[in-house]
Amino acid sequence: MQHGNLYIPVTHLIAKEGCGPIEPVTLAQRAASRVEEVVREQADAGVDVIDDGEMSKPS
Repeated sequence: MQHGNLYIPVTHLIAKEGCGPIEPVTLAQRAASRVEEVVREQADAGVDVIDDGEMSKPS
């Protein structure tokens, strides 16, 4: 994640929120699970063009 000119790893942001450290593999699994859920919610809501929010693309 970019904040101005400062690159902040997502794992650090999660730890900052009081969730403690998180392994990159665990983060990837949680992100993939949430993307599946959001895509399913979009389909259930009748959205014509389903979007994963660019989560499938490397940053």
